[in-house]
Amino acid sequence: MSAVAPTSQTRRPREPSRRGMRLLAAGLTVVCIIELLFAFEQTHAMAAWRAARDIPAPQLDRLWSNAASSLGIAPPLRADHADIPLAGAFSAVDPEQALSGVAFDGAVIRPASEEPWRTEPLRIASGSEPSGDGQTFARRLRAAPDAQIELRRIVDASASPLCGGQSPISAALLHRGSRVDLMLFRSGAKSLCGTWTFEAR
Repeated sequence: MSAVAPTSQTRRPREPSRRGMRLLAAGLTVVCIIELLFAFEQTHAMAAWRAARDIPAPQLDRLWSNAASSLGIAPPLRADHADIPLAGAFSAVDPEQALSGVAFDGAVIRPASEEPWRTEPLRIASGSEPSGDGQTFARRLRAAPDAQIELRRIVDASASPLCGGQSPISAALLHRGSRVDLMLFRSGAKSLCGTWTFEAR
């Protein structure tokens, strides 16, 4: 038998197109660049961390305060080393004020002659912030502008005569040694129910 001559229909293995190879090369180039950038940033981040780790805490605080003030950012409030948890029973400084006493037990506030208020933390406010009644917390509570005001949400409170028959929705607390100030708020335009000051029993 005579050999069959190859015809034009004989298929040859298909080679990758040049366009596909160029796309693959471009994709790999982008991935390599990104990896290099990550490695570069990580190296600088580690160097910055090592440098910051060796800076004394007071100097680091000053650096943060300067940077924050230049950017118009309020510096974070920190607990003072002398601060102690707010707990125990307190009596009214003014015996004629509407709320004669209050006790603190973790997240629960127990006002005298009232149902207990279960609270949730909101945030720490600065004394220089507005208290919602046209004054700052500092002015209302006769405190320093950088005083730390603890804000709490009151959960499912009943109607209270302290808030004109409405339910209190939040409280602001300023704890100074044996003294604690309590501001109570309800919903509405005139949200402040009142401000009371107590001393530890």
